[in-house]
Amino acid sequence: LVEWLNVSSGMEADPGFGLAHDLLLRDGYAYVGVSAQAGGVTGEGALRLDIPGFQAQSLKEWDRDRYAPLEHPGDAWSYDIYSQVAQVVRRPGDIDPLDGLDVERVIAAGESQSAMRMVTYVNAVHPLADIYDGFLVHSRGGGGAPLGDTAGDPVRAVARVRNDLCDPVLPFQTETDIFGILTFHPARQPDTGALRTWEVAGTAHADQSTLDYGIESGNEWRPGATIDFTQICGALNDGPQSLVLRAAIASLTDWVAGGDPPPEAPPLEVAGEAVARDERGIALGGIRTPAVDAPVSTLTGDATPGEPVICLLFGGVTPFDATTLLDLYPSHDDYVAAVTTAADEAVEAGFLLREDADLVIADAEESVIPGTPR
Repeated sequence: LVEWLNVSSGMEADPGFGLAHDLLLRDGYAYVGVSAQAGGVTGEGALRLDIPGFQAQSLKEWDRDRYAPLEHPGDAWSYDIYSQVAQVVRRPGDIDPLDGLDVERVIAAGESQSAMRMVTYVNAVHPLADIYDGFLVHSRGGGGAPLGDTAGDPVRAVARVRNDLCDPVLPFQTETDIFGILTFHPARQPDTGALRTWEVAGTAHADQSTLDYGIESGNEWRPGATIDFTQICGALNDGPQSLVLRAAIASLTDWVAGGDPPPEAPPLEVAGEAVARDERGIALGGIRTPAVDAPVSTLTGDATPGEPVICLLFGGVTPFDATTLLDLYPSHDDYVAAVTTAADEAVEAGFLLREDADLVIADAEESVIPGTPR
């Protein structure tokens, strides 16, 4: 799995690995992160989100001695840099970053800003380079990214994945991505023999698990560093994105190896310019999990208007009160049964891995919902 590292914070981040590392480590993947864009190396040219109280550093800013020799010619070269990394991984010569590992398949992955560059890569570069076996396009917007270096370079406002590809492409979308600042909705397209789009109910573009991983990994390099987004944005979405993403990667891996394509998924339902919701505010349609079909809270990809831009990505969560929980689940056994049914259905549909579903059920068994554990 070769991840196009995300530079939207002004530093390199690995959201794909952060959300899916349990699967990658458990199932023996090799992981490569790519410094494709200049922003992650030099701090120049990146689309930076302002994060109150946080000062991001590019590689050359963070460790001037170690990274002093690095040069980056600009983002117009990012696509070929990404191709060359795949080439050296699967056809090593004097440089062998995986130290003799026999590489069978190489999957490209990118999230958010990197996903928009992935769209451009798939449409404009992959037909020429033909070096990746499949693509995970994670939380893209409606358009692609420019081929050149500047914000003024032409780019389509709506960019669909070309329909003449043979290699698999799996766009993975959260609730946040459908409208708002990302506006994927106009770029929706039917599934094909080489395209499967998954839209996941109860998820946000970034969520609590994204933040937890970022803080934990960041402390490996800068002990004591922390940031509390709840003070800035309120309660963050803690929904099932990571669980479904792991199933998506596993399914994509089988697909590129010649197996069956991932299951077709229903899109999130929409009402006007918003995701359609039930009486509790839970999204309708999309991929279903226990988080939305045996809920204990309202999970949403939406954020409160007027908050800082970064908060628009984290969605929200509103826990149910005790009365609502008792109405839904008169006993703890009722709650466990509802979670078990929803988890089993998600596994049967191909949207949860059995290992992860079992963990969800175990958590339900240990919970105190609606009031006392079994």
